[in-house]
Amino acid sequence: MERLPQQEPEFKLNDDHLVALAIIEAIAEEREITDAAARVMASQLHGGQWSALYELASTGSIDEERLPHEFVQLYNEETATLQVKDMVNMLGTYCINREDKGSQSGWSLQWLEAPDIPEGLGLEDIDDPEIVAELVHAVNTHGEAMTHYLDYIGYRTAHDVREVVRQFPEHFHGKYEAMEDYVIYILGELGQVAQLDDFKRTVPEDLMGYLNWDTKGIAEDWSINKYEVVSTDDAVFVYDK
Repeated sequence: MERLPQQEPEFKLNDDHLVALAIIEAIAEEREITDAAARVMASQLHGGQWSALYELASTGSIDEERLPHEFVQLYNEETATLQVKDMVNMLGTYCINREDKGSQSGWSLQWLEAPDIPEGLGLEDIDDPEIVAELVHAVNTHGEAMTHYLDYIGYRTAHDVREVVRQFPEHFHGKYEAMEDYVIYILGELGQVAQLDDFKRTVPEDLMGYLNWDTKGIAEDWSINKYEVVSTDDAVFVYDK
């Protein structure tokens, strides 16, 4: 009996990924975390039904007397991870700045929604939720060009991903149908196409056809010596080497 090939399980973002992504997005957009992020963080951090964090997770109520003590205790625990400390910082700021400290209508319906998951990043092989979140945010923000740039530069930590994202605008030169199109664009920007056209008017007409930029040769040279060029089925992405 022929055995059907098994399909790889579809990768899905879990709550740790979504929380890390919520923090990244809040920082990038210079805003507070959302109500949904606050509820999920509180549900992950609380120490039991007696705690103020449990009350926050359950009803949205902010206990201004007890919550600060719970935040300090969580932050100072020897086993506290960097993500826990980030959650404490973001959730603490949210609690301070939210005007209505009481129970919130519809609070139990608040939950973090997973964004589109970019392809080609090998997320299923990455254990660190912060790295996964940084990658998802980077590619969903900058598109396929970021996927190729991350693959070219490489990374090992979430900090590395952030550094790649920081460098990206300076080192990415665009998406074109072919490398020759980028050469033509650059020659145009430098005024070289116009200069050659002006020069052509000074030579006999039967010689004009010989006076053209060798865009194919320039493209081949630049692809080897000057730029990192990633080719896909329908385009090329151009980056600094």
